[in-house]
Amino acid sequence: MRRRACQIVVEPSAWATATTAAAQHPERETGGILVGWRHSAGVCVSAFIEVPDRRSTRSSYLRRHAAATRRLQDTLGALPEGSPEGYVGEWHTHPAPQWLSRTDRSHLKQISRKRQARIALIVLAHDPATGVWEPQGVCGRSGRTHPAVVEIRRPQPGERQ
Repeated sequence: MRRRACQIVVEPSAWATATTAAAQHPERETGGILVGWRHSAGVCVSAFIEVPDRRSTRSSYLRRHAAATRRLQDTLGALPEGSPEGYVGEWHTHPAPQWLSRTDRSHLKQISRKRQARIALIVLAHDPATGVWEPQGVCGRSGRTHPAVVEIRRPQPGERQ
């Protein structure tokens, strides 16, 4: 029996934040954490929170734990009481059109070992020919990773982006 791919649904405003951050650092990787909620088939992402790494390069990014924790606490503290939103994963950019690396998958396995809930990883890969940032995803749970389909939700008529 083949396992269905994890579904990562991204809110349009969250995607706009991610691509703006990526465009500000097109020559090097940037990234951070994902905020959202889980659903039966995967994860919904409501926010990409950037956690800059001033030592990042064209091929490496290290998310600093203390800075990420502070940013997450600030974000969650601003949500209404009882909100279902919380930490749902990680993200970073690849300034070239490359797929998730072995290091990316290894990092997700390590993070997900301590969690029963799905953790998402989204990589924004840049295609210099088109200037587009393409989302690529994978989900992890209990130290295992599996493919993910990333869908940028379309805004509804009259909805602000």
